Amino acid sequence: MTLVAAPPLTEQQVDLLILLLEADERSLADHRLRDRFAWHTRGGMGPTQLLHRAVSADQTVDPIDLEALVTAGALERTGQRAASLSSAGIELAVRLRRDRQTATPADVSWSAVEGTLTTMWDLWLEQGAPVLGISVDEIGHRSQRDLGAVERQLQLLEQANWVTQVSPGFIGVAAPGPSYSPTPETMRRLGGWPTADQQAGAHFLEAIEAQLEATEDPDERTRLRSLLDVGKRVGEGAITQILVRLASGQFHI
Repeated sequence: MTLVAAPPLTEQQVDLLILLLEADERSLADHRLRDRFAWHTRGGMGPTQLLHRAVSADQTVDPIDLEALVTAGALERTGQRAASLSSAGIELAVRLRRDRQTATPADVSWSAVEGTLTTMWDLWLEQGAPVLGISVDEIGHRSQRDLGAVERQLQLLEQANWVTQVSPGFIGVAAPGPSYSPTPETMRRLGGWPTADQQAGAHFLEAIEAQLEATEDPDERTRLRSLLDVGKRVGEGAITQILVRLASGQFHI
């Protein structure tokens, strides 16, 4: 079933649709089944009790909002005053909930974002580098953080080339959200992977020699020559290892 052309949902109707989705998710988790939603009319006016095994007994809704969701195709009527979520309604509810979650202000300080990155890396290692990556839901569950904040942090990490989104997520009740995998930069920083440039030490010494030839300042030439002499004594291999550790964030200068 697809959504039909209908007036935009009000905020109250969006709230109701998300409420129904989350009740459906609880029913699936607790009873392994999807149940229909039913409601009383009480004369057809005002709030009415919503009947569902995963909804509290005192939960009331506006029957006009329920009818609006039926009209929009988000609910499929199963009786005069009963309906279940349609596949299109589930897709819409998941998207609306995720939009709301990611719209919530998130802590984007490096200390907070690095924690999310480290959690994703740990899960990725534990699961043997899964092709479909690690989902936002898994990261949020492990870190006990708000899913919206976690997803926003991962979006920023992707922009900064720390992670790559490998799946946009799945649509459906209790379906996982987007999933991510580490980039080579993260592998070097958190996993100690070597840089692709095994000649980094040689390039470093070459850069010093080039700078030495380019400068005419006597003091700078003296400093560069001393640095070059020390570098040659240390050796290209040792310098490469130091540069790799710097690039991977294992220590800072």
